[in-house]
Amino acid sequence: GTDARELWIQGHWFFLPSTYLEFTANRTERQFPGPATEKVSRYEMAFIGWFTRSLRARAGFQTEKVTNAGGVADSGENNFTSRLELSWQFSGGNR
Repeated sequence: GTDARELWIQGHWFFLPSTYLEFTANRTERQFPGPATEKVSRYEMAFIGWFTRSLRARAGFQTEKVTNAGGVADSGENNFTSRLELSWQFSGGNR
């Protein structure tokens, strides 16, 4: 419906089977809502790892550049996001 084209690439660099770096690149071009073609380039890097049997952490950052935002020529945005996530996995006991 939006006449969009997207290229998405992701790679991992493993230190351990459960601990790794993740790299993601995403490029989207769309004609809607027009008249100019909106282009979004997004790059992300994150570290994901289990520190105990129950505690998992993810720390990363993302940059994003938008050209012709909303289909308006010569408009754009540059965004930077960082985040830290902690997850706790509850176990149902020994199996």
